[in-house]
Amino acid sequence: TDDRFKNNLFNELNILLTTQPELDLISLSLQREGGANKQTKSYSNIKFDRTVFSGAEFTKLFLSKKIAQHVCSIAIRRQFLIDNNIKFNENSSLGEDIAFQIKCMSLSKQVLYLAKDYFHYNYNPDSVTNRKYTEKHLSCTQNYPDLHQFFIDHNKNDLLHFLNFYYQYLFFF
Repeated sequence: TDDRFKNNLFNELNILLTTQPELDLISLSLQREGGANKQTKSYSNIKFDRTVFSGAEFTKLFLSKKIAQHVCSIAIRRQFLIDNNIKFNENSSLGEDIAFQIKCMSLSKQVLYLAKDYFHYNYNPDSVTNRKYTEKHLSCTQNYPDLHQFFIDHNKNDLLHFLNFYYQYLFFF
């Protein structure tokens, strides 16, 4: 089956955004389904459920692998994207979704984390992103210099250590 969202997700998001219009981003927990053993794994961190973070705090949790998210498991306020001119890097063939998310997180004033598994990711071991290491996987590191400069340009130097950790983890593991 394909990836899917929980029923009523968009109604719930609409209510949240109406009652909390100061949110720039909502991060939703995700669940991975499938794989060789047809196992299901939740990437929820219940201790942070319904917590509102500053963008810097949330970025640190993501980059240090304490909170997981997928590009399909976030809701971003449209005006926030326009105001900050955040777009996907169309010159990157792998990892552009992660770079996009990191830019959004780091510039957000407020991020809400919901630990409920709203997004269900269908794990396909034969897809390009899930195969064992190939040269194409190395291309995801091409986003590092852009993100490094992005943090410097936006005075987010306190996040550089976390960015370095994240990319080292990505590269070596």
